[in-house]
Amino acid sequence: MVWSSLSKLMRRVRYRRTVSAVRAREAVLQSESDSELRRLSAALRAEMQDDDVDPRRLCEAFALMSEACRRTVGLRPYDVQLLAAAALCEKCVVEMQTGEGKTLTAGLPLYYFGLRGEGAWLATSNDYLAERDSAWLRPAFALLGVSVGVVTASSPPDRRRSAYH
Repeated sequence: MVWSSLSKLMRRVRYRRTVSAVRAREAVLQSESDSELRRLSAALRAEMQDDDVDPRRLCEAFALMSEACRRTVGLRPYDVQLLAAAALCEKCVVEMQTGEGKTLTAGLPLYYFGLRGEGAWLATSNDYLAERDSAWLRPAFALLGVSVGVVTASSPPDRRRSAYH
């Protein structure tokens, strides 16, 4: 019981440091051009080789995606969304209510894991949400040089292959 509480406390402190580091990096990225963001994203992708979650790379990825979202969809993740995204990257379960920004939150770890070149998938409860959310975040991913695909129940096999690729 004590170890569990200590572990949770240490994780919470680590997540707060992540948020602070992301916010500091975002401030620098705001003055960069779109092409520079794309270049930084490509450089980060080249560094991504192992399966471990690297705090420095995680902060850089979150800052890049946050800035891309600000530029393309006009929203920037709140601190609590960054906390939830960091937890997702450590394979924790995160519960969020309707309207708390699950789509924006999910975009951060999707981008981070997508940089590894293995792809990252998000399962939604229905085809409408899959299409809506992929269309909504597609410009942010595109700004950073990452492609987005969507698979629905009616997707033909060739479109599914393309989306999974």
